[in-house]
Amino acid sequence: MESNPDFYQTLRGIKALIFDMDGVLTDGTVQVMPNNELVRTMHTRDGSALNRAVKQGLVLGIISAGFSQAAYDRFENFGVHHIYMNAKPKLPAYKEILEKEGISASEVLYMGDDIADMQCLFASGIGVCPKNSCLDVLAMADYVTEKNGGDGAVREVIEMVLRAQNKWELPELLHV
Repeated sequence: MESNPDFYQTLRGIKALIFDMDGVLTDGTVQVMPNNELVRTMHTRDGSALNRAVKQGLVLGIISAGFSQAAYDRFENFGVHHIYMNAKPKLPAYKEILEKEGISASEVLYMGDDIADMQCLFASGIGVCPKNSCLDVLAMADYVTEKNGGDGAVREVIEMVLRAQNKWELPELLHV
């Protein structure tokens, strides 16, 4: 976890988490199927963390330049209310989420991995990227995760935010 007290304090004021999909919630690779469908793989802990963040009252958004109905349905099942697919560029969708929720950019943590994410990263209170992001994004991020995209990087970030806000609750241990 980031040890900078100012960074930790900024995490306490975060109200919304907005994520890119490919390269953040996935490892960036796709399988191209015969019907031109692109199949993605996602980490189950990222999904669990998305659900936990929603239950703790954070606003969640996904903004992707790509499209996947299966991924859309998955995010919706976790309680993510703001899902934008085929968003090119991404900044208008980002601004729409803020307007709908009545929050400022300083209250947003955005996580992206590539050039298409740079405007949203720059606009946000905190810009985060997975450690396997492109060089330009790595250079501008406020925080680089220890995990790669698609390998629990989203869980790492959500857990960090919820712990900073004292909202990371574990179930009581069962006594056998």
